[in-house]
Amino acid sequence: MKKRPDSLKALKKLWFYETDGDTAVITGYKGADTDIAVPDKIGRYSVVKIGFGAFSPHKDYARLYRRTAAKEHYNNIRRVIIPPGVTEIEKNAFSYCASLKEAVLPATLKIIGEAAFRGSTVRTAVIPKGVVEIGADAFADCKFLKDIVIPDGIIKARWAFHGCGIKTLVIPEGVTEIAKEMFIHCESLREVVTPASLRRIGERAFESSGVERVSITEGVTKIDFCAFYDCLALKEVTLPSTLRIIENHVFGRSKEDYYGRKKDVLESVVFAGNSAKAAIGRELFENRGHVVVYAPPGSPAAKYAQKNKVKWQPL
Repeated sequence: MKKRPDSLKALKKLWFYETDGDTAVITGYKGADTDIAVPDKIGRYSVVKIGFGAFSPHKDYARLYRRTAAKEHYNNIRRVIIPPGVTEIEKNAFSYCASLKEAVLPATLKIIGEAAFRGSTVRTAVIPKGVVEIGADAFADCKFLKDIVIPDGIIKARWAFHGCGIKTLVIPEGVTEIAKEMFIHCESLREVVTPASLRRIGERAFESSGVERVSITEGVTKIDFCAFYDCLALKEVTLPSTLRIIENHVFGRSKEDYYGRKKDVLESVVFAGNSAKAAIGRELFENRGHVVVYAPPGSPAAKYAQKNKVKWQPL
């Protein structure tokens, strides 16, 4: 990567931007480098955002900022360093970048917008600790995305990674909650490794993913509504002794699947230790005809299985 220019004249030759007060929003790139560093300042203006469609080669976003001539190069960009001070990457900022392998995100980042990296070839997603919101489809259809590092404290991440290429998800120590719908429709996902710090798995967190086996670590106390619903490859589940609440439909599947779209393969759910005393929601195993519940005799889990005509074996 070439040395980053710092003169105002040189920066104006390289960047499209808009200003508001003392701040600037990057709206495009005019240069020819494939490994680029976004400036932290343009003249007296501090760069605080990467704008809507700023680096996307999609024709609609190029037209938006009258930079059609520049858009062809966006498919050649391989690496982008976003500077400290940037707090938001707006909608579609890097969507469909066909050569992008890495985007280095700053610790100041708070929001990754809707479809920000959708359909790009980004390989890794290291989300800084300060991020609280990941927009819908932010990393959707990133087929080359293999490594994801997520921090604790994310409040909103609906559909953030759906359709991405990750197969094994290792959630780092320190994360206490997996946000609602964060990994929904991750059909390539086969394995999830959860940390000892985890306490809650959010609503529809892994719905319709390809996960095959789930062993939830000790410390988790609640699994929310439909967390693993329609996981059609799911075969085995082990629940921790710390579990206190498991809500409705968590391991269920839709009737459409039950009537022939894909064979039901869920074989066993083990209620370890005191998890057998957890409050269990309605239709936990909706349309699952072959599952066997393993739980101590007389436990709420065993009674639930017997009441709902689910096969049960004593632990």
